[in-house]
Amino acid sequence: MAQLDLTAELPRRGDAAAYAAIPMLDGAVPDRATYDAAVACALAWRAAGTPVLVHCAFGHGRSVAVVIAVLVIEGHAPDADAALALVTRIRPRARMTPAQRAFVRRVVGPPPG
Repeated sequence: MAQLDLTAELPRRGDAAAYAAIPMLDGAVPDRATYDAAVACALAWRAAGTPVLVHCAFGHGRSVAVVIAVLVIEGHAPDADAALALVTRIRPRARMTPAQRAFVRRVVGPPPG
């Protein structure tokens, strides 16, 4: 399993076959380059057939934002809102701040129409 760590506040935990740390601050909107790097990393590992654990300190915002992009790009959801619905079915406590949600909708895409 590959591990994509988005935590800016805590040191590395655990072992993984592949590991990348792309720190993002909790509750903040990531800068576009950092967000794109995290999404690209997860997509590259998935394309190689490696299961990927995307995590931050609490799994509420940063990791959710990255997973939403992966779900949409891979075709598992048509837009950011549908991807968030998929995530919250599995992780009901997943939450993004209003600013994070607006960022993800702007970058990944709102529902068509």
